[in-house]
Amino acid sequence: MTTGLFTAGIYFGSLSYVQNVLNVFSDHFINQASLPGIMFPRKLVKSGLSSHVIALPKEFIDENKLSAGDTVYLENTGPGEMSVKADFKDKKSDSDHKVKEIVVGSRPISHIHYDIIEAYLNNYNEMIIRCNNPAEVKTVKDFIGYLVALEVVQEDNNKVVAKDYLNYKDKEIDRTIRRIESIVGSMIVDLKCIKDDPSMASAIYERDYHVNRMGFLAMRILHSASKDPSLASHLSIGMRDIMRLWSANIYLEKIGDECKRMGKFIESMDKKKYDQKALDKSLDDLLDMFRKTFIAIHGLDKDMLSANIGRRKQIAQFFDKKENKKIAPPEVLSLMDQMLSHLADINRIYRYTGE
Repeated sequence: MTTGLFTAGIYFGSLSYVQNVLNVFSDHFINQASLPGIMFPRKLVKSGLSSHVIALPKEFIDENKLSAGDTVYLENTGPGEMSVKADFKDKKSDSDHKVKEIVVGSRPISHIHYDIIEAYLNNYNEMIIRCNNPAEVKTVKDFIGYLVALEVVQEDNNKVVAKDYLNYKDKEIDRTIRRIESIVGSMIVDLKCIKDDPSMASAIYERDYHVNRMGFLAMRILHSASKDPSLASHLSIGMRDIMRLWSANIYLEKIGDECKRMGKFIESMDKKKYDQKALDKSLDDLLDMFRKTFIAIHGLDKDMLSANIGRRKQIAQFFDKKENKKIAPPEVLSLMDQMLSHLADINRIYRYTGE
């Protein structure tokens, strides 16, 4: 299990600690998978001199919260085909305002983060967290600051009120994932710098905070798009895209966690005992596979995806050789192997779902 953020001595976990949410989300994929194939036959009704009209299905109206006067878009998708897209509504009416009340009570404060994450992913507009003392208030405030667009608007010695200001119209999920990808890539690059500048290990550790922060944002956007067809349409993603991006986000967070740990091991290892040049070469190979993974994903290059899967096996065989165990401490080699495994899994997901 991956490590996470420590604040005021309390462990708040990381993206991997919301696996229960991921399981529910996976069930949602299964339940929703057949929706795009549903056919709704309709008769054309003449209207005026040159126009015809059809009635939209009630299911489509309800899912997209449409009413008379709303705009929908017709897109010509091919010969004899046309799709209907609802205009995404980011503004909610007063009746849609959702408030989540969380009471610490006798529960450990470290458990409250589950409730906060759940409310964040499920688009609660306001959270009221009732604490027992000022120390708990401070801990809750620290964690709220960990979530993008969630702001503390009121507090006292026993209560924190936070409001959500996320505007989906300003968000692009692909850009969010690419930002995470960029941060994680920089963490791998800087692992080589620790031998000359040990402070880089702490810098890498701190950078993982931003990976997790952006990761929760990506998780929220994807979770919301899976439940709201108009948001998915606004983001130009389908259920397959959501599944792929969700998986990439989870694996990037895991790789970031492993970079963070590896940096600490490299910082403390006996430089005279291990082959630093060989370690640098191994880190170069890891970085190369990381970059090629996302080049293949962004370019939808199936051959490169397949090659990346095979390359993971070659590198693993290299580490298995007895003479190569002297490259670095076993903890470093184990973490590197896990990172390669995560990259291979990303390649597999995109390769197997290519059609």
